[in-house]
Parts: sequence; structure tokens; C-alpha cells
Amino acid sequence: MHNFQPTDKVKICKYIESGVRFFYNGITCCCVNTFQSPIIITAEEMKNGNVTYELVVQRRKELFEKVNGLRDGDTGSCLHCNLLMEREYKDINFEYLGGHGYVSGFNIQHLTLCNLRCSYCYFTKVNNFKPAIYNNITEFINLFKEKGKLIGGNWIEFNGGEPTLLENFDEILDYLIKNNCGTVCLFTNSLKYSQSVFNALKENKICLITSIDAGTPSTYKKMKKVDGYIKVLDNLIRYKSSGTKTSLFALKYIICEENMNDDDLYGFVFAMLLIRPSHVYICPDFPYGDREIPYESVEFGAKMWLLLEKYGKGSTIVYIQSDDMKGDPKFAKFSNDIRLKYKELKDKMDYDEELYNIVKINESLSNNAELYNVINSYENKLNNIQNNINKLAWWIPIRKWRDNFRNKMLNRNKE
Repeated sequence: MHNFQPTDKVKICKYIESGVRFFYNGITCCCVNTFQSPIIITAEEMKNGNVTYELVVQRRKELFEKVNGLRDGDTGSCLHCNLLMEREYKDINFEYLGGHGYVSGFNIQHLTLCNLRCSYCYFTKVNNFKPAIYNNITEFINLFKEKGKLIGGNWIEFNGGEPTLLENFDEILDYLIKNNCGTVCLFTNSLKYSQSVFNALKENKICLITSIDAGTPSTYKKMKKVDGYIKVLDNLIRYKSSGTKTSLFALKYIICEENMNDDDLYGFVFAMLLIRPSHVYICPDFPYGDREIPYESVEFGAKMWLLLEKYGKGSTIVYIQSDDMKGDPKFAKFSNDIRLKYKELKDKMDYDEELYNIVKINESLSNNAELYNVINSYENKLNNIQNNINKLAWWIPIRKWRDNFRNKMLNRNKE
């Protein structure tokens, strides 16, 4: 390795130092959506059990040298990423795994197998749906744990493919939770119900993100090639019934040409007001290659954002997911444009929140109904007490004594 001086300025990224992404064809340092580092450990090396702690550290250093022009080889998207920065060499350390809450810095996505065929998905476009080549995820993490180099506090994205289709899904999920690796954020399409997911939600051990992408069964089927819209909503309602207090139970809408219409817009908005997830994610279609994000997506997303606030402000948090992907300039632009469009629409739309916020209206009606039920309950109890007192009074032989008894017991004594 090149002999750097401690104060030498070098190009580096937090992901190259300590990140990991278990991908279907090997291990990379990250995946910031359409941007990713090159493979540093191949799937075959993982499958054959040839990976050591020292090898991982060495491959990270080699990528670092490539990024700084000191070695030939693939640098993936690193040289074009907004997250690449200059730091002094003395502040760099390749020996740890994790220790940060960075998005896409700890990612498990080593299968492309899925029970849907989403039109926007890269794996659908190239017809590449395969089971995992390697399954020794926990063994890799243990390489760092055994040396005291595994640091918790990570934001762990567990996705795919569809992760719940993994044969050892429960094992991986249980390991991540029991070893306090960090916050597990499960990306599942929720077409398959999982009891282990329900249990983890009930214990507030995981977060969940499901991309619904439609407000009607017909659009869902058209986009995903499966008639599963109602089943997905049913499973999400079951997961919500766990009573989870997790910080993130998010439902998502990826804006595509097929779902940019009013039927799906309003259908999705009112489904969200029914389920009431903690967050609603708004995301543009993925601009692979030379594609740009169309401005129609900005307009549609801004309108969805505004409707969610008009009819349900305070019931869910609207989150622009491109904010997580600002390493890609296209997503950074979408994040900026949708905020400008949202402000423009909000300035034009004049409405009284008290008249249209259906969530608050229902809560108010529910509170009134509860109060009525409480009052009614006490009235019934009072009637029962009066009936019992009258029954007891009939055992008193003299009428005057009976009347005195009733008056005292029912607090009718005017004196």
C-alpha cells in the first residue's frame, strides 16, 4: 500500500471505511440507490468460506487506492458520488464494521428472488430473479465481532428480492436483533405474511417499509403482475394490529407512468388514512443510466403530499425518500423540486383544516361517543341500584319507614 503521511489529503467515503452491502453477486461497501461501490468480495468467495477479516480490510484498502488513482481497477460509482470527500489520512480506519447510522451503510440484499414483478424494478427489467448464492451472512459479521470490531448503532436495511422468502430469514433476523447490531429496517412487499415479522414488530425490535405503489387493485396487478393488492393491505393491517410502537412503519409510493393518475392518487391517500402508518414515503422511479426524473413525477408527488396533509395532517409523516439518495444528483434535484412545487400548490389551495382533516374529525366523534358510553353506563348502574333499593324497601312493614329508607338510600332527604 502507498506510504501516506498522516496529514495527506485523500479521497474517502464513510462507506468504504466500514460499510457493508451483502449483494447477490458479492459484497460491496454500499448501495446508495442507483450508485454503488464495486464488488470487493465475490459471491463465490463467500460461498466457499474463504473470507477472513484480514481479506475484507485488505480489499477495502485496495478500493481506497483505486479511488485515489494509486491502483488500476473498477471504482463503481464512487468517483461520481456526492458522498466522496477529502480527509486527512490519519483519520481513516478500515478495521471496523458499522458504528454509524448511515443509510445504505449496512445492507442485506443477497437474493433477487421475489414473488412480484414490479415494472420499475431493475431485476424485472433484466429478468434476473435468483435465490441467494451464499447464506453465511452471520458468519461474515462474526469475523468482526470476534475481534471486537463490530460496532452497533447501525441502520440495517434488509431487503432483496423479497427477504421473507429466504430459507434462513428468521435466523438472520434473530441474529441481528439479539446481537444489538442496530435498527433493522425490513423492506418487504408484505405479500407473504410472516409471524416472525409480527412478533418483532410487537416487541418494537424492527422497522418496516412496504412499497404499495397503487391505490387500486387493477393498477397494482398491472405494475406487479400479481393480483395481490387486497392481500397486501390485509397483511399490513395484521402487522399494525401488533400494536407496534416502532419508530418507522412506513408505506411507500414509487411514482411511475402507470400509477400517475387520480384514481390511484386518491385511493392510496385514503388507504393511508385508514391504516395510519408512521410515515408515507414518496419516491420517484429510479433514473437508471441517462434517464431523467420527469417533472410530472414532481407534480404528482407534491399533490400527494398536500392531500395527505389536507385530509390527515398529524396522523402520519410524509417523507421524501430521495432525501436518502442525495449522492445521486438526479435525486437531489427531485428533493428540491418537489418542495418548491408543494409550496406552490399549498399557497394556491385555500381550505380550513378543521373541516377536512378526516382523521381529527373521526377522533373527535370517537371521543364524544366514548363520553356518551361512559354517561350511559353510569345511568344504567344507577337504575340497577334504585331497583335493588326498592326491592329491599318492600320488606319494611310500615310505609313511613319504607319511604324514609328509600329517601336516605337514594339521597332524597330534602332536610
